[in-house]
Amino acid sequence: YQKIEEANHLIFASPVYFNGVTWLLKKAIDRMQVYFSNPRDWQGKKSACLLLTAGAKPYPDQFTASYLEGQITLKSLGYKAFTCIQVGDTDRRPYEAGFLRKEAIKIDGINRRKGNQWE
Repeated sequence: YQKIEEANHLIFASPVYFNGVTWLLKKAIDRMQVYFSNPRDWQGKKSACLLLTAGAKPYPDQFTASYLEGQITLKSLGYKAFTCIQVGDTDRRPYEAGFLRKEAIKIDGINRRKGNQWE
């Protein structure tokens, strides 16, 4: 909890399996009950991002369930707005020189480069 409270940015990332987030992210979300019952007003002080990837070819509502779970969680945590990056068809697309990192960098303030290091 201390790390979450000290962090400037909160990023939930998960592959999407059968339209939902993985059990690992769900387990982390379930452990945040303390914040659900006592939401913080982190808007303006912190930003949040939901990063979802799917290996399957795109189809309608591919990310809907996982997006809604992320949206409900982040809203419960006190984030009124957040950025969501959804990347599908990753089984067919090779990792293209940091594609996901480039997408995250587009979000103002999420990643900043210091020399050869990324924050």
